[in-house]
Amino acid sequence: MIAQGCSKVFDDERGIGMRLFIAIDLGQQVRAMVRREVERLQPLAPKAKWASAEGMHVTLVFLGYVGDERVPEVQTIVRDVASRHAPLRLAVEGIGGFGSSVRPRVLWLGLTGEVEPLAAIKAELEKRLAPLGYEPERRPFKPHLTLARARMANGDAALARCIRACREAAFGKAQVDRIILFRSDLSPKGAKYTALCEPQLAGRSGTVSEDGKMQ
Repeated sequence: MIAQGCSKVFDDERGIGMRLFIAIDLGQQVRAMVRREVERLQPLAPKAKWASAEGMHVTLVFLGYVGDERVPEVQTIVRDVASRHAPLRLAVEGIGGFGSSVRPRVLWLGLTGEVEPLAAIKAELEKRLAPLGYEPERRPFKPHLTLARARMANGDAALARCIRACREAAFGKAQVDRIILFRSDLSPKGAKYTALCEPQLAGRSGTVSEDGKMQ
């Protein structure tokens, strides 16, 4: 639904403005452990599109293309939400796939720990962005790191072999102390991510009620 009196701000089809998303970063320790496992697994699925460990992040909200004149509004929302939530700890552990168990479309690493507070951050971001035209996702929030994607529409059996061959059960822990608004610039060489703002999570520990107030 588009708010009454608002034009559609987020448009992933026209490609006008900046392509934005909001995410968290899990730090160098996690990236180093993931990078080693990717290097080991990649030869098992050479046809898949593997993610770069350096660019890995956990996406909370994908906005699509946002008009330049509305970017400051999005930045204000991101800063305000960050100020109301406390830092949290997450662990990266477990590997799985989306799609068929025989031919997964996506290979991912799971997240455990303070996942509910992370979901509360996502929910408040979506609520605050809705008046600007953002339509929240309807599927349940399952935070994860994407390792690889199948290039074929029907998935890739080699990604299932990667799941069976994964040696590591855990890939480190992270103290998440900020949320980041990224600009994504696409090119034939892949996406380039630029942080537009990365406010600190500055709230106190606790829960957030439906109206966004700490309890």
